[in-house]
Amino acid sequence: MDSFTPADYQNAGKIWDIDSAPNGIAYLAADRGLLEFDGRKWRRFRGSDGFIRSVLVMSDSLLYTGSDLDFGRWIRDDAGGWHYTSLYPFRDELAGLAEEFWGVHEQNGYLYFVSASNLYVYRNQNLTKIAAPSRFSGSVFFEDTLWIADEVQGLMRVSEFALQPFAPFPEPGPQELTGLYRQGEALMVVTRKSGLLRYEDGAMQADNSPLARELNAAAVFSFEPLGQDFHAFGTVQRGVFIVNATGRLVHHINRNKGLPNNTVLSLHFSPFGKLWSGLDFGLTTLDLRSSRTFIYDYRGDFGTGYSALLQHDTFYLGTNQGLYYVPWQQLDNSSAFFDFRQVPGSDGQVWSIHEIGDEVFVAHDRGLFVYRDRRLRLIGEARGTWTVIPFGSYLLAGTYNGISVFEKQQGEWRLLRQMELIVGSASQLIPESPNLLWVNIPNFGFVRARLDENLFPVERTFFPVADFEGDDAFLVYENDSLSVISSLYRYHFDADSEAFGPKQPQYHHHLPDEVLPGIFSPIALNDGWHFFPVSNGFALQDLNRAYDPEQLNRQLRLQRAKLFSNDALQAWQPGIILPKNMNNLRLDFVIPNETDFWYQYRSGPAAEWSSPSQNAGIELIGLRSGQHELQVRALFGGEVIAEKNITFRVAAPWYFSWYAFLVYALLIFGGWSLLKRWHREILLEQKKALVQRQQKDFKDQAARHRQQVMLLEQERLQEELDKLEKALKNKTLELANRAKKSQDKNRILREARDKMQALEATSQVSKIRIQDVSKLIDSCIELEDNTFEIQMSELHQEFFRKMKELYPELSGNDLRLCAYVKLGFSAKEIAEMLHIQPSSVYISRSRLRKKLNLETDEDLYGFLNSIE
Repeated sequence: MDSFTPADYQNAGKIWDIDSAPNGIAYLAADRGLLEFDGRKWRRFRGSDGFIRSVLVMSDSLLYTGSDLDFGRWIRDDAGGWHYTSLYPFRDELAGLAEEFWGVHEQNGYLYFVSASNLYVYRNQNLTKIAAPSRFSGSVFFEDTLWIADEVQGLMRVSEFALQPFAPFPEPGPQELTGLYRQGEALMVVTRKSGLLRYEDGAMQADNSPLARELNAAAVFSFEPLGQDFHAFGTVQRGVFIVNATGRLVHHINRNKGLPNNTVLSLHFSPFGKLWSGLDFGLTTLDLRSSRTFIYDYRGDFGTGYSALLQHDTFYLGTNQGLYYVPWQQLDNSSAFFDFRQVPGSDGQVWSIHEIGDEVFVAHDRGLFVYRDRRLRLIGEARGTWTVIPFGSYLLAGTYNGISVFEKQQGEWRLLRQMELIVGSASQLIPESPNLLWVNIPNFGFVRARLDENLFPVERTFFPVADFEGDDAFLVYENDSLSVISSLYRYHFDADSEAFGPKQPQYHHHLPDEVLPGIFSPIALNDGWHFFPVSNGFALQDLNRAYDPEQLNRQLRLQRAKLFSNDALQAWQPGIILPKNMNNLRLDFVIPNETDFWYQYRSGPAAEWSSPSQNAGIELIGLRSGQHELQVRALFGGEVIAEKNITFRVAAPWYFSWYAFLVYALLIFGGWSLLKRWHREILLEQKKALVQRQQKDFKDQAARHRQQVMLLEQERLQEELDKLEKALKNKTLELANRAKKSQDKNRILREARDKMQALEATSQVSKIRIQDVSKLIDSCIELEDNTFEIQMSELHQEFFRKMKELYPELSGNDLRLCAYVKLGFSAKEIAEMLHIQPSSVYISRSRLRKKLNLETDEDLYGFLNSIE
């Protein structure tokens, strides 16, 4: 059951009528407009000015409403909003008449709008008004026929444009028809004034059944068939009655069981198994598909249930206020409230109740108790106890601080000791084997202890709670397998590896939303019923009533979509291209008015599915430009129930748009044209420059040719000069050698002359002959000297002439030394040619430098070669 107040749907006032669309969305006729509810979000739409009294949903996008002095059509637009068009043409004519339309019906293409005064038939855009014989007081669509109650004519049927009397009411006056149903051969007529009427054997009379008396006392106001076998009655004073086909009351829902108030103005049973109750103040939905019964403590009778035990047709309930009991049969939903009685001395928090053997143990915040004869007896010291289990011949009690060990002595259980090495609040104890014990220490983790024969933990393995994702992790041992279950995942324990396996998604579709945190595991009362601890009460589940998945709504719907950026937010709908600067998308999906669903999504067939979540809100951040595909699916108990694909496109940035590419093309074409023109001009310039360059090259080539010719000529002349210089040097050497030989000959001749002269003085040879020989020797010496001088002058004639012009004081020896130096002879070579010491050459060179007026640092060789 879910309840809503006017503050939830932001519409102060009453809910007069309810209908639901094929997609599961509910629409409510309210004082301040048309309300839409998809299970998560309320929306309100204004159409006519007056209160909306009735609503008829034709499809997901078309509905009709009747209101005060108006009726009309609503059409849904692409953005999900509703637009109203009035079909009532007499508003101005009947301004003083308060005509209210409490019924809207459809039959074979005919639309009927019913007020107290008239019946309006709308077909093919034509409107026909049929006046009431006296005054209409209610209308019902039953067995494909529209039924109307008239104050004088009684019950009537409508056939197209005709009113057909069916049967008068047993009492005159307004009966305010609210419903019709069959009970056996009888037609049961539900009215507000007379309660139940029975039409049988051609006569209508008041029904005197216990149900009729109950409804008369409660003042029935609304009616709704629940399939073929059950009916719901909304009353003014006692809430909702649900009866079976035989008229037996099977469910009574009132303020004691959660209704905000007991006045039920409207009822609607949706195709997906939910009963909607519009109240005088608020709204309630009851899921009739569920196998669970919720029992809340609205009167403060017992508190919040923690644990339960069913023993010998007595239901024991442990709560935050103590231990209570009630006969199991009294938990029938047909009762108005539950008469729980408290066990004396049980004040406080009862955490768990256990039947071990033939005894009942109560784990209490004041310790461990044994329950006998409607009394509690404390065993052991007063230590808060969470749970108790048998372990061999002992009892192990998980307490606020460790584990207490109890042993039976002389027929009574007594505290033996505290188990060593196990500290902390032990909220769960689960035996894995005769010597293995699991301990749940909330907020810390799980301990797997191996016990010896004295119950001493010889080996302990600790599994921190941080290793398990999700909240409120607890231990479950079923089918010889141990698992840890959190709010998100299940982790199976592998005894061989002594480690927990990978996480698996945990779908809590079988758990009530109001279940107490940390206590997810139901308590088996017997083979047919389970108990759930629930805030401010408890829940019972009938295991013999299977949840039929075919009754589930499978319409996965995009609830709303928003585009957003850092500084902007705007609505979006599929088909609209996302701007590049708003490439963040928020999508909310919902299966209307369904709970216990989990959702997954992925961005394309190749992507991985997201982790299951009960929140179907998806944020896609920083979407790149181009085509995208989003796949969303809804799961119930791990089974895929519905899927939806949404494709959308993110616009390219302006520089990637078609007009940008057009501009690019124009720019490229223009640039290509300019480039081509520029290239053509460049080619012309290049041709012109090439001609000029060729002309210049020809000139340069001619100049280079001339220069090469000159260089070749110079090289030739230089070679000839070098040859001449070489020949000159060789000739000079030759002359020097000849001079040397001439000097040597002259020296010898002089020596011979001297010896001849000495011989002339002493010898007896004829002096005349000796003198002839001496003259001959003298003539040879003079001839040789003159020859050398002549040849040197011939070789260096120009040089000697130039030197004598510049330096007339130079002697022949000086000129000869200049010639030797100019030719590159070394001092040693000159000394050999002159038959003198090298030092004498240096002295002669020094004297020569002075005669030539050369400084000490000036090169004599370079100077002489500079003179041509």
